[in-house]
Amino acid sequence: RAAVFQRDRVETVRDALMESSYVHPRVHGVWDGLIKRAVEVPGAVETLWDVACEHGLFTSGSHQRRYLGFRLFSTLLPLCEPETVPSLFSHGFIRCLLNNLNKDDNYLHAAAEECLDSVVAYCKAKDTPQQKRLSVIAALQRLGPNRFDKVSKRNAVRELIGGLSVDDASGYMRELMGIFVHAPADGAKRAEGAPGGELFGNKRRLWALEQATGLWPKLPAASQATLVKFLVTHAFYQSDPDAAASKKGKKKSAGPIEDAGVAPLAEPLDGLREACAVRVSSLLERNLKAQRASSAGKDDKPAETKPAKKGKKGKKAADEETEAEPDAAKEAPADLLSVAADLCRAMDAKGSGARLVDDMPRECADVRGSLFAALDKVAGLAEKIGKGGASADASVAAASAVAPLLRVLSVLQLGDWREFTPAIEDLPRCVDDLVKAPEPKKGKKTPAKKGKKGK
Repeated sequence: RAAVFQRDRVETVRDALMESSYVHPRVHGVWDGLIKRAVEVPGAVETLWDVACEHGLFTSGSHQRRYLGFRLFSTLLPLCEPETVPSLFSHGFIRCLLNNLNKDDNYLHAAAEECLDSVVAYCKAKDTPQQKRLSVIAALQRLGPNRFDKVSKRNAVRELIGGLSVDDASGYMRELMGIFVHAPADGAKRAEGAPGGELFGNKRRLWALEQATGLWPKLPAASQATLVKFLVTHAFYQSDPDAAASKKGKKKSAGPIEDAGVAPLAEPLDGLREACAVRVSSLLERNLKAQRASSAGKDDKPAETKPAKKGKKGKKAADEETEAEPDAAKEAPADLLSVAADLCRAMDAKGSGARLVDDMPRECADVRGSLFAALDKVAGLAEKIGKGGASADASVAAASAVAPLLRVLSVLQLGDWREFTPAIEDLPRCVDDLVKAPEPKKGKKTPAKKGKKGK
């Protein structure tokens, strides 16, 4: 039975399966038999969908065949395992779905609406497993946190995220973090009943990472900070064997790797660190947007000035800022950039038990030390201004405003110190120039006028 669903076998019968669309709008009985058998064979649903639908029905110019693809998706989604969901939300399917949802006069608009309605209804059903629901939400957010809702104009993702409980999302995130860091099980064995248990090796670990980051909008600030620390740790740091050797005979305590990253990242590492780096950059960007939107909202409340008219472009930008975090109104966004920068400093410290994956030379590390020293200066200024202990003149305000840039660079330098170190070198000096008190102007001595006697 498994041999029937080998990729080359499915490619052989793909054209015949595509011809089955002649019974439109019904679904030919051959699909029922294939689907019933595919769900019983590990990996068969992914192969059948990718070959026959993604690179078959959705690549043809036939409306009937694309309609059939929508119908097959609605059939397969309730039957497949949670780890198969990302494969069903393939690029060609998502593009076809959004194109037809975007305009009311598109030929398959009604079919696309019906397909999306079936997804939402299935996820909201009481008997739908939580892992399956979370897999669908993560797959819909693959284009961006709000892009699917904006293009489809249906707010399906927002509706599904709103149905999750905060505790369920946080608990599931920690379970996924544990799956990601641990070595994959023996290739001959599957983790039956476990999240992602049907996937082999690093494919399951990447699936867990995607699911964890997909939970972001529903996570409270504390869990978001935990996830950022986790991603920074495994993107840029590893356990230092020299530090571990020096601690032999002493009472064992968890180091920063274990505290922030659950456990050291186990081999094999193919693409795992790069995936963490990409995702933490995206999440920090989203957090910065949410902070700006929250700050702008606070600043606008006491103002009584007449608001400026919004053009089309301005309205769109405002909507993007407002929708950056669906739960922003419930809880003020935390400063996760500071969380990431503080973690980097703790990891960089001597004797921390961690070291960089891409170790930088001494001169680059010295520049990094100067960057953190400058950050301490501007952070101290900002604190004094907040307490009223320092005059908020233009230079001091400018110096304190540099803090986010310094924190961003402290994280970016880890990803590519060869590129970012030259850009960082002069920043500490610039901060010193801003912080340094201006020298008092010396009065010019005017020469005494010579009188007649002097002449």
